[in-house]
Amino acid sequence: MPCPIRCHLGFLVWQYVGMRKTIAVLGTCALVAALATATSSASATPGVTAYEAKTKSTMSLTLSAASFIQGKSPVKVSATVKSAGKNAKGKVAFYDGKKKLKTITLKGGKASYTLPAKLTVGSHKVKATFQPKSANVKAVSKTKSVQVFALSLQLDNSAYSVYLNNYTPIGYNARFSGVVTGPWLDFFVGGYRQGSFTGDKMKEIEDQDSSPAFASSGTYWWYAGEGDPGTSTPGTHAVQASFTPLISAADAVALADFTLTVAPNVLTVGVAIQPGNYRLADGPTPGECRWRVVGADGLSTLSGGAADVASVGAGDASLTFSNCGGGPVPA
Repeated sequence: MPCPIRCHLGFLVWQYVGMRKTIAVLGTCALVAALATATSSASATPGVTAYEAKTKSTMSLTLSAASFIQGKSPVKVSATVKSAGKNAKGKVAFYDGKKKLKTITLKGGKASYTLPAKLTVGSHKVKATFQPKSANVKAVSKTKSVQVFALSLQLDNSAYSVYLNNYTPIGYNARFSGVVTGPWLDFFVGGYRQGSFTGDKMKEIEDQDSSPAFASSGTYWWYAGEGDPGTSTPGTHAVQASFTPLISAADAVALADFTLTVAPNVLTVGVAIQPGNYRLADGPTPGECRWRVVGADGLSTLSGGAADVASVGAGDASLTFSNCGGGPVPA
């Protein structure tokens, strides 16, 4: 009978060891022949291979924000996974570095997870790893960086009021840590951005990308009043501070707000102001403060600036002032 060549040596052995060994060799020949036939048949049959490669997977990973304030604004991490161009099936494990945070089952090829609000201050490598349902599909991972910073922001005082067309300094005490680069603090009144200010000097930033970084703590303030679109009418106006930790407006986080009361800058004698002598201080720009006393006939009886004393008589109608640093004080 024919046999693969690797078995021919067995027949030579038979001459020395007898029939028992010949039977064993013939059995080995049959096994080798069967394996050879199966391999040849699989290779010749369309669609059937002896080894099938795993299907490649792709993942996209997005963050709702690149940073957040510890304990206040968590970030949502979203993973979209495809296998062979279709929505993948399986699970996604989310990690903070090497620590597993959560495993989410894919739905429509998507899984999302909100990072813990109390992640430690600093930079975190957030990783998503696809765990395929089928053994024939490859796993895949993606990583994104998230910055966590700590911040406390408080008003210098509990409430503020400003006279229409006059200046009043508004201050915030800010402390923060974990900031990477280029932070700035913006103030908004009635939805209008007033600018970014640092230390004891007012500095309005028209181009946010060029705003200077500031220290990790300190008082940041601005003058509310003249020229502010949000405080151009008497009444109450919402003031809000927005802190941006990175050079990206998308990372801005509203930190605190309060109500600013804007009072008329025309004070009626006997009602809003009593007869007497008063002084008014300059605002941010020396020499801009101007005032006038209006008589009962509607005509000015006296006018002056920050260096002058405003004498208000019982027969006068009102005291009007603008561009001054606050309201009148007794002289």
